[in-house]
Amino acid sequence: MTTQVRVPNFDDSVEFTPSTGSSNYDMIDSYPGYDDSDYNYTTAPGNSKSDRFAFDSFTVPAGATISKVTLGVRCRIDGGGDCWARLTLNNWSESDVAISPGGDFGWVYADWTTNPGTGSPWTVDEVNSVGTYGLGRIGYMYLGGDSWTCYVSELYVQVEYTGGSTSSAFIV
Repeated sequence: MTTQVRVPNFDDSVEFTPSTGSSNYDMIDSYPGYDDSDYNYTTAPGNSKSDRFAFDSFTVPAGATISKVTLGVRCRIDGGGDCWARLTLNNWSESDVAISPGGDFGWVYADWTTNPGTGSPWTVDEVNSVGTYGLGRIGYMYLGGDSWTCYVSELYVQVEYTGGSTSSAFIV
């Protein structure tokens, strides 16, 4: 099994507030290490709020078989509410998977073994961000109550595959 990992490198659409600095992606781009002292947060009384980010395209070699796409989110929720990991395809269709963080920062994961836009197994072109149903953006969404807060300190997307090159690639 070979993996490639990408972290956010550009704010595409953000509604959370960064704890410091001026860009949301700077708060959540230190994987594989992590720093819970800088994060994005929101209190969303009765409304959903989300952040969506660009990342460097994957370079999965031709002929590879994709096992899954995983979103890793390091987060916590004070009080309650619902949190989702979100993939956005090049045609701007979105796929959300519920994640259940606790009151302390911890990793939660969402896996997609098929492309949510086609319902078929991922192709190399799709994970390399080619075509209408190519992997386009990553993010998260939160729907909370009046005094509940969601914090996100890290986000990454990973592709697992077999075939082609046998080395791992990590691009920041």
